[in-house]
Amino acid sequence: MSLVAFQQLILDDHNVHGENKHSLHKKFHPMVASNPLSSPNGHCLGGSYSALWTPIDMYLEDCLDGSIAATNSIEILSGLVKALQAVNRSSWHDAFMALWIASVRLVQREREPIEGPVPHLETRLCMLLSIATLAVADIIEEADSRCGETDLSSHWKQKTATDDLRKELMLSLQALGDYESLLVPPPCIISAANQAASKAAMLVSGINSSSGYMESINETGNMRHLIVESCISRNLLDTSAYYWPGYINGHVNSMSHAIPSQLAGWAAFMKGTPLTQSLVSVLVSSPASRCALLL
Repeated sequence: MSLVAFQQLILDDHNVHGENKHSLHKKFHPMVASNPLSSPNGHCLGGSYSALWTPIDMYLEDCLDGSIAATNSIEILSGLVKALQAVNRSSWHDAFMALWIASVRLVQREREPIEGPVPHLETRLCMLLSIATLAVADIIEEADSRCGETDLSSHWKQKTATDDLRKELMLSLQALGDYESLLVPPPCIISAANQAASKAAMLVSGINSSSGYMESINETGNMRHLIVESCISRNLLDTSAYYWPGYINGHVNSMSHAIPSQLAGWAAFMKGTPLTQSLVSVLVSSPASRCALLL
């Protein structure tokens, strides 16, 4: 793919209108279609991922191998996403989906590294959970700033556009859950992914996260749980995401009753309750878990 055309696509992101947009659309898409980005074994990660979004993959990989400077990567990546959204004439839902899929594929490609024995997994995870998330924040913040600069007559129109962006972000992350095989976390972050899912399960079930019950909840998490937590930490989403269909397992509704009944006896014992016969019976029938001993 022509580096000049790639740079032009990013720099012209505010000027892709009319004839320029049509011309860039015709010029750019054949180059992308001829350069699909695959995993090292030749298989494309993400079956329905369009080749029209491949420049995002290319930019993320180029940041890793040093072929382009990684400085200002947030602004460049957000500019690239905005430019592709305009040139591809797509919805923001599709644009955000393209960014998430490209970023997750970046992490997955580390499983069969091309560059040799030097691992880049931490850098790839940083691109997914930090740079990509901040690029989305940059896009939304720009829309927010435009809303603040408009006069009263157009303020509500801009506000609606900003709300729509946040809604499209939410929908893109909900749809990302359909790519289960793509979201399998690398071994080193399985624990973090499981903790993110368990945190959501505890909130949905009404259990206080500081109560010490976390380790008794065995939720299986994936990279989407980590992405959602990253978005929540940057105020792009709120914890209503924990209630999305399929985000956590369906058995959590019983947790708020089951866990306290299992651990209440040990909690009372650790807090100094007199060792009565009834308490002894409870302790004998409910072996202490590590989280109970931490209470």
